[in-house]
Amino acid sequence: MIVCVCHAVNDRKIKEVIQNGARSVSAIARSCRAGTDCGACCSSLRNMLAESGARTGPCHEGQSRQ
Repeated sequence: MIVCVCHAVNDRKIKEVIQNGARSVSAIARSCRAGTDCGACCSSLRNMLAESGARTGPCHEGQSRQ
């Protein structure tokens, strides 16, 4: 399922990024750009992080919106 429509990032990629050590929305964004454009996927990203036991933070923390 596509999580980030703006950058066509699916849930498998997000889970992979989290399994590889991403512990915040910003870390996911740095890895695959999800959450860096319109922000509509940020709640899904936070939910996926919470399900993994990782902490969550602001969606665009340290990211420039393009």
